[in-house]
Amino acid sequence: MNFEYLEREYGYKRYKCRVCGEHFWSRVPRETCPDRPCSRYEFLFKKYSRLQPLRLVEVRRRFIDYLVKRGHGLVDPYPVVAKWRNDLYLTIASIVVFQPHVTEGLVDPPHNPLVIVQPSIRLADIDNVGLTFGRHLSSFEMGGMHAFNKPGKFVYWSEGIFENTLGFLTESIGVDLDDIVFKEGWWEGGGNAGPAPEVLVDGIEVATLVHMSYKVVNGRYEPNPLLVVDVGFGIERLAWLTQQAPTGFHAVYGELLDKYRDILGVEEPPVDILKQAVYSLSNTEYSSLEEFTQLLEKHGFREYVRDFVNAIHLYSALDHVRTFSLMLADGVVPSNTGEGYLARLVVRRLLRSILKLGVEYSRLRDVLAELIEEQVKYWRGDYIYGKLERYLNYIVNVAEIEVEKFVSNLVRGVEVVERLVNKKRGLSLEDIIEIYDSHGIPPDIVAERLSQH
Repeated sequence: MNFEYLEREYGYKRYKCRVCGEHFWSRVPRETCPDRPCSRYEFLFKKYSRLQPLRLVEVRRRFIDYLVKRGHGLVDPYPVVAKWRNDLYLTIASIVVFQPHVTEGLVDPPHNPLVIVQPSIRLADIDNVGLTFGRHLSSFEMGGMHAFNKPGKFVYWSEGIFENTLGFLTESIGVDLDDIVFKEGWWEGGGNAGPAPEVLVDGIEVATLVHMSYKVVNGRYEPNPLLVVDVGFGIERLAWLTQQAPTGFHAVYGELLDKYRDILGVEEPPVDILKQAVYSLSNTEYSSLEEFTQLLEKHGFREYVRDFVNAIHLYSALDHVRTFSLMLADGVVPSNTGEGYLARLVVRRLLRSILKLGVEYSRLRDVLAELIEEQVKYWRGDYIYGKLERYLNYIVNVAEIEVEKFVSNLVRGVEVVERLVNKKRGLSLEDIIEIYDSHGIPPDIVAERLSQH
């Protein structure tokens, strides 16, 4: 790591956040780092001199163009199913495409340096999708900037990483240098590790600059044969930043969000209320819908609680339809094992969100088919998602089968719940876990049945 380069060439200084105690680098004095929970989403209301609203496809194109002009070869995106890995089901980041053979120097990369915009899927935080208004997504685009330095062939390291990062953000996106902060950090994943400053702009993290210099062997760090540049930009987050939209879903999905709202028959809170609430809660940690609604009431949004809850399910539906469609287009077949289990997990969460919006069981199949068709239409001709149109019939057919299995399981599961309740006059935590494991009935649906008794 060479933070001194930032100080020497760009005037950055090192500061310590008085809230979290972590160190960060900024051109202007700051008492706190612009990261949550130390700061709010200041970007939502800040007046910028050069920032112009950019759609997702425009951010993506500018990212690719900037790096191609600076000698990076373009690599087309890989599938979201990591078939080339025996330790991962899904492609969770752009660097996964090149682990372990390229990152360990066993195979040459297609270009060096290279740029790739990789659709990625992460399900570890799927419960937070919608709830955090765009900070968490189950599928997202990672703008990967990669270089592979090995003995006898040095490409670039810290200085080049900082130079390309600042150049792209200031020249292509329009962010002022004084608004860009680097927070010191560390990253591990896929068997590698290294220092990883986070790039923050007024409350939102837009990139992570991994200096991949170690591999993890039996829990110990060993020098990696190569020094690997693993920079990942959040393309959706940059679109959100530039548009200053109330949520990341508005920035990414635009008019498709309106279509989904009409299909599902729900209302969002008024835009000004929505944006103010997202801002007010952006420095607060919460992990459940119950905690979120309590915070809404605490911050004076009591009369809009129902609309906010509906909006969260609406945003989840947008996200989950895209994720499920991507998985099927790349060859996943829903099942109870492997990546098939993960696809089934996504579609069943999606169906639960639709049900919570008041859609009747008898309409589930038709509504889901319409949501898929509108999503595919929205991405028609897109560099990454255009392939969904080729698999539309397959995706819809599989979705219909999954709806039938979901409803059938629910019916059987509800019967089990009824029998247990009548027998025990209540259910223990162990009972609820057993019902979920054996019948796939989520705890919230069990709780709903219990409340009726």
